[in-house]
Amino acid sequence: MIESIGTKLTSLCGGILPFYLSEADAKVYPYAVYRQDVQTFRTKDGVYKYTAESRIRVFSKDADEALEKAEAIKAALDANTDPAFVIRLVQETKDCLEDVWRIDVVYFVKQTS
Repeated sequence: MIESIGTKLTSLCGGILPFYLSEADAKVYPYAVYRQDVQTFRTKDGVYKYTAESRIRVFSKDADEALEKAEAIKAALDANTDPAFVIRLVQETKDCLEDVWRIDVVYFVKQTS
């Protein structure tokens, strides 16, 4: 079930631009990578929910393109209607290093079983 959060992020964002777990397979801009820190919540009966801090990084050589792709990702995640997932924006940062723009969007994701 832990993989379900990553699968959900990929299904919502994968059509926007190439979307990879942790590290890009290729350095063709634009692309996004994500990583997540997952917590499991249990009772004596078993797991009842997972939460994750999911950090999505958009990379592009063009600032406007990076912002556009980050906005599209935010819109896709904010439009989630699956009742098994609660997805909320926590933080957004922007920077540029060696002519590559990076937009970080951090989301809190909760999945109930």
